[in-house]
Amino acid sequence: MHKALYREYRPQRFSDVVGQEHVIRTLKNEIMSGNIGHAYMFSGTRGTGKTTAAKIFARAVNCLNPKDGEPCNECEMCKAILNDSSVDIFEIDAASNNSVDDVRELREGIKYSPAEAKYKVYIIDEAHMLSKGASNALLKTIEEPPEYVIFIFATTEPNKMIPTVLSRCQRFDFKRITTEEMKNRMKYICERENVEAEEDALSLIARNSGGALRDALSILDRCILFSENTLKYSDVVEILGIVNIDEIFEISNAIFRNDISTVMSKINSFVESGKDIELLCSEIIGHMRNIMLLKASGNRASDIIEATDEELVKLKESSEITGLDNIIRIINILSDVQSKLKYSTDKRTSLEVGIVKTTRPAYDDSREALEERIKILERVIENGEITIKSDENPVEKTSDNKRKSSKQKSKKSETESKKSYEEVRSDDLEKIEKSWDMIMDRMKRDRKMPVRAMLLEKKSLKEHNGVLYIIFSEQFGFAKKSLTEQGHIEYIESVIKDIVHKNFSVKVILESEAKSIDVDIESEVDAGEKFLKENFPDDMLEIKDRIE
Repeated sequence: MHKALYREYRPQRFSDVVGQEHVIRTLKNEIMSGNIGHAYMFSGTRGTGKTTAAKIFARAVNCLNPKDGEPCNECEMCKAILNDSSVDIFEIDAASNNSVDDVRELREGIKYSPAEAKYKVYIIDEAHMLSKGASNALLKTIEEPPEYVIFIFATTEPNKMIPTVLSRCQRFDFKRITTEEMKNRMKYICERENVEAEEDALSLIARNSGGALRDALSILDRCILFSENTLKYSDVVEILGIVNIDEIFEISNAIFRNDISTVMSKINSFVESGKDIELLCSEIIGHMRNIMLLKASGNRASDIIEATDEELVKLKESSEITGLDNIIRIINILSDVQSKLKYSTDKRTSLEVGIVKTTRPAYDDSREALEERIKILERVIENGEITIKSDENPVEKTSDNKRKSSKQKSKKSETESKKSYEEVRSDDLEKIEKSWDMIMDRMKRDRKMPVRAMLLEKKSLKEHNGVLYIIFSEQFGFAKKSLTEQGHIEYIESVIKDIVHKNFSVKVILESEAKSIDVDIESEVDAGEKFLKENFPDDMLEIKDRIE
């Protein structure tokens, strides 16, 4: 029968424990000096060596031939403990033995002296699972145990332990194991197992183990069985169901360049390969976090980013594509998506909506999004890409034709200018009108029937400068009053934002009031044209693709 690597290579001596030198040194000093405590608390995340250190400690304090605080693993006591045949060493799972009756049975056993060993050692795993009653029942025994009894509590959540128990223990915090430490341990194991492993493959396993060596060895075990003693980066990607780092770079760079088609294509490939959407979202966020740290620290964060030298170079290149505010905006959007994915019935669509928001600042009302839109506008103005919508056919791109086109546009009539402005704004209005049935259905689901009934009587819609005007005939003055005075406007705005994915301020008006809006629009267009003519030469006012 195959024995798992984390069991086969479980440390047998303190010197073999990876990444916990601060704990091991103190324990060895206590053993060598004979100042052994009666209760210990080993806390830390899973797979960091808590139970392993407890078992080594149990052998070391009972070893017949200890050396420098280490167990010899050769004497009768060490062998009995290694074979789990010692009657004086107890490993208790508090997850299934957490009642007051279980503690009472334990206390009865404590009364009797060790049969063979010098100390009776009680290793209580998952100690935070002890009930409050059980913890209190054990409290007196922990405070004043017989001289031959040692308690070792191992837990991933020390905050759940009652304070009176914690105060009676020597506490040792086991830290997460670094990527480099895990890689070195895996290299040693691969050499022993005659496995050739790529450096990038081991790095990828270490990064995906969450600082837990046991998890890393479990992944390594699966990869070795899959790859037949030749461990490749591509095999690890396949087994873990994650995205290749090169594809993550392509996705992030496409987001920075607002290349939505490339990102969607990558997501489609990822989904079709049967991989987890939540994992993809997490990978992108982690990658963006690395870019953010490099951008914010002036490339001095390489020591806290888990990446190869080659990846660090590519991360630096990516960080130069966009600004720090935009990176933070993207992380905030994707983090919000990630928190909702676990409850979403359509994870793919949820992620795609979030991705669209990252590439379209206009759909995001955050401060960072506004700053990004301003930067885009500044770049457009700087490049001379001023947009004026025209009914005329596109002119040839020669300098003579450009000057001719500019002069022709300067002679446009007042009516044509007004029409141009309305066409620029027509996309938003068209989108709302197409979505109106969906907006009504949403209100029906929300059981906002009075609001829905009044909106069904609207005569028309107009949109100007982000304000949506809902226009009623004169006989529906009561609808205007009811919608405005009873606080329904905010609800209407929220529904429109959810359906159309853009913010609009809503105003309810009557037909007679709508005429003044047309006058205001006409005045603004006239003022805008006047500003352009006064501040820009004719040959700079070219027809360009309209900015969304």
